[in-house]
Amino acid sequence: MKYLFSVFILFSSLTFAENKMMPLEEFIMQFEEPSAGDGVYMSYRCYGLYTMMYALLLTAPQDEAKETLKDLELAQLDLLYVAERFYNMVTKEEDRDFENNIMFSIEPMAQNYQKSANESWTNTGSYFSKFISSDLKFCKTFVEGFNLDGKN
Repeated sequence: MKYLFSVFILFSSLTFAENKMMPLEEFIMQFEEPSAGDGVYMSYRCYGLYTMMYALLLTAPQDEAKETLKDLELAQLDLLYVAERFYNMVTKEEDRDFENNIMFSIEPMAQNYQKSANESWTNTGSYFSKFISSDLKFCKTFVEGFNLDGKN
């Protein structure tokens, strides 16, 4: 049953990623108590967002961009840890392939964030649309909520 649920979550996340993504804050409000599958989805979405942000800032000339890149790298490491824990909760041990799963899942999400950032740049001159800013705020809180300084 958990295997079917994890397959459902994977395809649901890809469907979300292929269609217009709703802000993560709206996504989480749909549930009285988010499940481990929801945790996988939110982790992957945040990882996809941070991947897009990293790509944008990689060539930025501003000095503060280098510090932000370091922060994004650390946040991505934390998200990998969190995502794998959620993934392991919903996937039978013999069916696990976390590395392949996350890489396959986040790419379309990162591409949708990139598309949104490009549209925002075209329309406003800023990559940070309301949608991206909202998800960045959500993801920061999401990652910080796990207090991963002393990972097990």
